[in-house]
Amino acid sequence: MSAIYRKRHQILADAISRDFAEHLELIPSTTGLHLTALARRMSADQIAAIARRAADRGVAVQVLSNFAVGAIPRAGVMLGYGAIPTSHIEEGVHLLRACFDSEP
Repeated sequence: MSAIYRKRHQILADAISRDFAEHLELIPSTTGLHLTALARRMSADQIAAIARRAADRGVAVQVLSNFAVGAIPRAGVMLGYGAIPTSHIEEGVHLLRACFDSEP
């Protein structure tokens, strides 16, 4: 399973770095089943709106500001890849990208 997770991690990390560079800064990681990316210029509310649009399209995105405890919430996302088939990651990335592009 670890080879599968490494492949999913790499596919998702490459997609974030390539397709979301103007919006998100990937936080480097080598373990776990999630990737975290901070918003470059968007607010936590804008990221939450994108996550809602993504959910409407069937893409689950965790909003980083939901994890803030007693601090100013950071704008960003956590993207899990443990439960999604490798073959579906690119489709999910394209759907998520459309949510950023439709940002009001």
